[in-house]
Amino acid sequence: TYHALVVAGLHVGALAWFFLLLLRIVRIPAGWGWLATLVFLAGFVLLCGSRLPTVRATCLVGAYMLCRLLYRQRRALNIIAATALGMLVVDPGDLFDVSFQLSFLSVAVIAAVAVPIIEQTLEPYRLALVDLPNRDRDMHLPPKVAQTRIEWRMAAGRLPFAPRVSMAIVCGAIRPLVAAGELIIVSASVQLGLALPMAVYFHRISWSGLSANLLVVPLIGLIVPLGFVAILTGWGMLGKAVSALVTAMIAVAEWHARLSWLEARVPLPPVWLGIAFAGALAFFAWSFGKRRIFQAAAVWVLFASVAGLVLHPFAPRLEPGKLEITALDVGQGEALFLALPQGQAMLVDGGGLATFGNVTTRLPDIGEEVVSPYLWSRSVRSLDVVAVSHAHYDHVGGLPAVLENFRVRELWIGNNPSTPDYERVLETARRRGTQVVRLTRGDARSVGGVTLADDGLLPHADVLKVPHHGSKTSSNDFFLAQTTPWFALISAGYDNPYGHPHPDVLSRLSERRAYVLRTDRDGQVTVSTDGHRLFLETYEWNRR
Repeated sequence: TYHALVVAGLHVGALAWFFLLLLRIVRIPAGWGWLATLVFLAGFVLLCGSRLPTVRATCLVGAYMLCRLLYRQRRALNIIAATALGMLVVDPGDLFDVSFQLSFLSVAVIAAVAVPIIEQTLEPYRLALVDLPNRDRDMHLPPKVAQTRIEWRMAAGRLPFAPRVSMAIVCGAIRPLVAAGELIIVSASVQLGLALPMAVYFHRISWSGLSANLLVVPLIGLIVPLGFVAILTGWGMLGKAVSALVTAMIAVAEWHARLSWLEARVPLPPVWLGIAFAGALAFFAWSFGKRRIFQAAAVWVLFASVAGLVLHPFAPRLEPGKLEITALDVGQGEALFLALPQGQAMLVDGGGLATFGNVTTRLPDIGEEVVSPYLWSRSVRSLDVVAVSHAHYDHVGGLPAVLENFRVRELWIGNNPSTPDYERVLETARRRGTQVVRLTRGDARSVGGVTLADDGLLPHADVLKVPHHGSKTSSNDFFLAQTTPWFALISAGYDNPYGHPHPDVLSRLSERRAYVLRTDRDGQVTVSTDGHRLFLETYEWNRR
């Protein structure tokens, strides 16, 4: 339902149609009507603040109208390509803009896939409805269309009403069904065509739009023109009616958003699968009008690719035989991803607070916007263990989203005080069927061949994860003397109001000649080992 929220193609198209209808009612010549509509849409773009989605949609509609005005052939794919090329000439960087890609891909799929399907399946019924009572028209139509018209007139003749009323009833019953069928085909084609970019950019494939669009699109078709009239006229009753329609549309969208079984959260697909999907989609569009075996082959490859996107039967992108720890940049908080030598995956904490100047905020949801996308980028679909160090929000705030998005075998907790955020984590874990394991001091646990806390002595550590974001009391000289780290890893938010990491801690680490890695300065930090060598990688180093 993004198309209902963003002022783009659906809104611009509805407004252009309504304006052209008004001009036709007042008998404005067609040529002048197209020209006036172009000027009207240009004003609408300015009214909306010249936002890119609105500009793109207006350029597409404008290019179509310009073809009508100049009496040129109107080939949809040529219009789409010319519009995209023109916008890329103005700003080549748009090519890498997600909104640009989704906008033009969706209209290209409609033109190359949905329209040919409609022409093969529903176009005969639409033609049959035109001037249905006129029998003379039958002889100028294809035999199947003429036969359909005869059958519908016979059905109307069996109704116990006047001929004109019976014909109106038949047409009134069939026309919405044809329109609904066209809308379903367009929605399904767009959902299918956007499956790959939705998986890549949003890690989400949803099919709820198939039913949502049946209600949302007609509502938008009423809301946009009526809302525009209400704004121009100041008619209060019309404004209230539009408000009721908007409320209904929002209710439909929210209800469909709660249908979690109609969507899949998916990891990043392999490159070869993306190429196969794109190739199958292009081949399917090309196959219309060709031998049916080509269409059948394209459909099989296309649906196999979609199944691969949804099911993702591929191993996580983890290096076997290596122990890896990655400190995610979650702002003022902590989330540590561990990839273990035998292929297991573990997450320690998953919280964070965004920092804006001296203000920290719980928005966005770090688990949904940072931790989950990172795990999906590694093709992770399940976690063997999620461990909670303590119950503060900056450590557990994002874990409910992680527990919702991934299959988690065990949740490790300690004797933490009850807080609303912590209880939400436990409730989500129990609802999702995750085993909750309570650890006590001295417990030894083994995961993937790695044993945690096998004794109570402080060992030497090549890499030390500095406790509590490097706060003043997080470490002392005795602790550092026992661990003697070569590298110190600190997870803290950039310019956070708590002063983390504290200068005294940094000074003590410097005296021990420990190289400090900080998420606020270096971004995401990854340390891995094969048992003989250490490998370091940071987001900041990769940018150079």
